[in-house]
Amino acid sequence: ETKEVKKVDGLPEAAMRSPKVLIVDDRNYVQTFREDKGSVLHRIDPDGKVTKILANESSSNVQFIGRL
Repeated sequence: ETKEVKKVDGLPEAAMRSPKVLIVDDRNYVQTFREDKGSVLHRIDPDGKVTKILANESSSNVQFIGRL
């Protein structure tokens, strides 16, 4: 909404696939891909802190995310 950009440190280097950004309840989640084609989902807090949320097996990823 504010169009403010903040640099996020702490995300791992990812394989050649593009990271995927997902948003739930105004919180940003970034999925990075590993070389084995698995993925890791990270939550990015407003202060830039990165928290690992979920690690997926090889050849799997998160397509959608939502609140239950």
